[in-house]
Amino acid sequence: MTSKDAKASAARREWKSNDSEEAAWQQAVRWLARRERSASETKQYLTARGFAPEVAESVLGRLQQCGYVDDARLAAARAAYWHRRGYGRLRAAADLHARGVEGAKASRVLDEVFADEEQLARSVLGVRFSGVPSDARQRARAYRFLLNRGFPEGLVVVILGEAC
Repeated sequence: MTSKDAKASAARREWKSNDSEEAAWQQAVRWLARRERSASETKQYLTARGFAPEVAESVLGRLQQCGYVDDARLAAARAAYWHRRGYGRLRAAADLHARGVEGAKASRVLDEVFADEEQLARSVLGVRFSGVPSDARQRARAYRFLLNRGFPEGLVVVILGEAC
């Protein structure tokens, strides 16, 4: 490392300590440019980078005001992603929970996206098993398959009960 690099590095460290909120803002914007994140993930990222919780909270507020962080938008995008891939509401809810998006926002979005959950389960089942299996062993496999895909047990029982 040359003396010029060392001076630049020292200047960056000093700038970060002097203007912590601006440094946190810059880091958060760069991080959010890669992909959409939740408010919880963003706050956790900033505190893990050594910024004070108050600074992280302040920067998060600015990010939300500017539209860089929007939990409702993230919830809609993630729920639509899981729906397109043929997964159920419970799988999407687990993903949102892992990202720190919970409560009314998540419920409202999941209700909208998975309004046709029974139809989705039937189409996924049709692709994998060519319809509702009639043999008990295949029904057990289909039952496990749909549960692992994140469909509620009650719905799976209703769909597979039609073959009896």
